Amino acid sequence: MHPLVMGLMAAGDDVTVLTPFHRELTPGAFPYPIVTYKYIWPEKFHVLGYSQTLHHGTHFRLSTWLLSPMIIFFCFIALLRLTRNHAYDIVSVHWIVPNGIIAALVLALRKIPFTVTLPGSDVYVAQKFTFFKIAAHWAAERASAVYSDSPQYFKELATTGASLKRKAIIPYPVDFSQMGNSNYLRGLRKKLGLDARARIVVSVGRLVEKKGIHYMIRALPQVLRKIPNTHYVIVGDGDWRDHLEAEIDASRVRDHVHFVGNISRDEIGKYYRLADVFVAPSIRDSRGNIDDRPVAIIEAMARSRAVVATRFPGNALTIDDQTGILVPQKKSAALASSVVKLLKLPTLRNRLGRNARRKVYKTFRHTVIGERYHTLFCGILARRDV
Repeated sequence: MHPLVMGLMAAGDDVTVLTPFHRELTPGAFPYPIVTYKYIWPEKFHVLGYSQTLHHGTHFRLSTWLLSPMIIFFCFIALLRLTRNHAYDIVSVHWIVPNGIIAALVLALRKIPFTVTLPGSDVYVAQKFTFFKIAAHWAAERASAVYSDSPQYFKELATTGASLKRKAIIPYPVDFSQMGNSNYLRGLRKKLGLDARARIVVSVGRLVEKKGIHYMIRALPQVLRKIPNTHYVIVGDGDWRDHLEAEIDASRVRDHVHFVGNISRDEIGKYYRLADVFVAPSIRDSRGNIDDRPVAIIEAMARSRAVVATRFPGNALTIDDQTGILVPQKKSAALASSVVKLLKLPTLRNRLGRNARRKVYKTFRHTVIGERYHTLFCGILARRDV
């Protein structure tokens, strides 16, 4: 959200962010107002949102079922108060459930238009639970527009029966002012126990099934047969860590896989730059949830990294044969072949990386995406004034 807000501000918009309370969030650290709301006591029980809601990325935890009514109620109150005290022209809602439902209720009272952006897992939840399916349909019908970074999510929202007034495919942006430099790479290699000759493959994301990281682990023995000094660095944490540990042991690649865990946004850029190849082996998981067009792909491309990713509709809008390689989902052999090709051909790898950065700068830069949102918002407001 931060790069998007910065893009909107660059387009001339005044932005306020409303978000649930989290103990690690410091609102004063951002150059725009952030309003948080609490929904449970004590503070340690604030565990919804921030990639914590779905267990394994597939189903609700018991805590989610218990806390959902609380977060919906207190978000409703917070939005009601916020729109009472400030004259907002439009509200941009991210996640159709529960946020779109809440916005539809509050903003009907306030007579303020709203838009909804679909990240993906919200549509998955709407498909899985009858109540949320009905609610998502109701919210989508009342939104002035619905946006997503992948056409796949529009297809899945259509299963709720919603007919959208207006829709647009808009990727999440990257802030190029935070790219940093590469002076720290020698120290980072030393920290991970990697020498200068090691070839490094990196993935970034939550450790859940839909990220498909286990397929890259299964591909690693094939890569090592061709390039023995390859190492796989995994940035992130999650419920599937134990499952991935078991995959590592089964594939006998323990010495070649490195878990970094959760790190700050400022630190993630270092690991993108560390990569010789960035891999996003996303899949449709066993429950039907899909990880299409993850932001990590765009962030890696912005650092001039060659990317290997799954051939999903949103990914195909981001990567072409001049910027990376797309492979079928759940095909470890295809992953291995593509990674080996890029590791063996530095000229190709570097060319794809340069092209990728140019494409991201031209198309996905935060000021470009902010201007697209701004233009769409202005169009909605202009139609209301007619």
